[in-house]
Amino acid sequence: MSTPAPILRITSAPAVAEAPLPPARCAEKDRPLVLAWARAHGIRGDRCDDVAQEAFLRLVNSSAVFPCRAAQVAWLRRVTSNLCVDFLRLTRPLDLSSELAAPRSSASISPDERRALTTAIQALTEMQRLVLVAKAVEELTFAALADELGISIPTAKTHYRRAIEALRLRLHEFDLQEQSP
Repeated sequence: MSTPAPILRITSAPAVAEAPLPPARCAEKDRPLVLAWARAHGIRGDRCDDVAQEAFLRLVNSSAVFPCRAAQVAWLRRVTSNLCVDFLRLTRPLDLSSELAAPRSSASISPDERRALTTAIQALTEMQRLVLVAKAVEELTFAALADELGISIPTAKTHYRRAIEALRLRLHEFDLQEQSP
């Protein structure tokens, strides 16, 4: 006859998720993470420290209540990402000379072509437009773009490729219409 398996008694249930840390402890523990996130966004040198300091100040001043440690880290990552994007926008030189200068004959487009391009961009899905503008105009990397939009890098690349293909198709149709008598 076999002996029955022993009965395991659990006196206390293990925590499903870690509890969030107080802001001072979070700043101490997560500083390397915040600095790495800032460097990943292209922030260099002492500016990384500035971004980290501002992120932790926002954590201290925040009235957010986090259900678990993972939510606290996710909040900190989003705040850091937003701070990096804001910093990069402020430091990017604004060059309006090309907008104000007379258009060059080889690079200029006609008002009809401009309307066709505008119409083609408006016909894209919202996500395709967001990705196209972020990549082509704001010159974000796919990694930064994906992080900003909360999607994966391959998904961001797919939206960008589909947007470019849709624009090509619509502009090709416009060219065919222009060439027909």
